[in-house]
Amino acid sequence: MAGNGAVGNATLGIVALSRWRVTLLGICLVAVCACEGIGSGTTISPSTIALRPGDLPSVVKRCSGSGTIGHYLASVGTKSAAGTEIAASWRRLRSTGGREAAVVVYASEPSACVDRFGAGPGTTASSLVVRCDGPDAARAIYQQGLLGFVTPDDQEVLPGLVQGTATGLGHNSWLLQETTAGAPVSVALWQRGAYVALVVTVGLSPPVARVAILAVDRRMP
Repeated sequence: MAGNGAVGNATLGIVALSRWRVTLLGICLVAVCACEGIGSGTTISPSTIALRPGDLPSVVKRCSGSGTIGHYLASVGTKSAAGTEIAASWRRLRSTGGREAAVVVYASEPSACVDRFGAGPGTTASSLVVRCDGPDAARAIYQQGLLGFVTPDDQEVLPGLVQGTATGLGHNSWLLQETTAGAPVSVALWQRGAYVALVVTVGLSPPVARVAILAVDRRMP
């Protein structure tokens, strides 16, 4: 009887251990599924990704029209230099998979808020972020370029041009930093998942501009 009791206790122990393993496996599977749900499929508003005050020096202030592309166009008007260009670009983007976008601009001179990216007076930092149907649509938009900033050929060599992973922005990316009319200019265009981002700065030193660009990239899912 004592032997049978020992066997019975051992059997109960094995059953309990098996149940514990099944429970642990279930917990692990739930954790894995939860983590996968936070991956590249996450949808984040482009307004949340675009430039923020903390990305930039205090010399530039956020333009009042910054926000969703609808708010931006309503604010600057479709007849302004910036509004005309952005409205035309958004029509093309929607026909090729663009679903949501935000335009956020910072400037030292208020008049630059209604000018084209990189064309206004003083110091400026402008960003356009687009959420697309998916990575394929985003990749196609990246390859075409945004607002006249065309993605260069992979083999193209220009002073100040960096492409691919060397930019720190992923495989589909390019960064051009040069001096134009005595002012430092930085242009970055890249695709990450279902998103495409364009950042153009004028009057910010290359290191400061790069910090702002990388801050935008860190907020992309």
